Amino acid sequence: MFQFYFDGKLLGFSALEKGDPPMGCAEGNFIPCDEFIIFRDNVPAEEKGEYDDCTNRWIGLTVTTGEGVQIECHDVVLFEYELPDEVELYVDVLGMHHHLYEELFPGRYAAYAASFS
Repeated sequence: MFQFYFDGKLLGFSALEKGDPPMGCAEGNFIPCDEFIIFRDNVPAEEKGEYDDCTNRWIGLTVTTGEGVQIECHDVVLFEYELPDEVELYVDVLGMHHHLYEELFPGRYAAYAASFS
């Protein structure tokens, strides 16, 4: 599992089960830990714009591997969607270099290319 931090505090985890290899993006469901509640209550979300229909969106997080190695990327975005019966949390890691992407997610490039065959 990948670990997500803000200001050095662990907010939660994700398997980053989906992705867009050519864009260097990986995304997945976000599993919060207790620190997320403090973060949510104290860190203002980005102002709403035309970009999305999510309830809240935070940028500027960092992500590490399960071994604690920080992953170099353009940005990490955390989304919160308030649905009628639940709250859904989703995280998106943007702009990883293709060599790092293939190392972290072996076979995703091949699967992506095969989807067009």
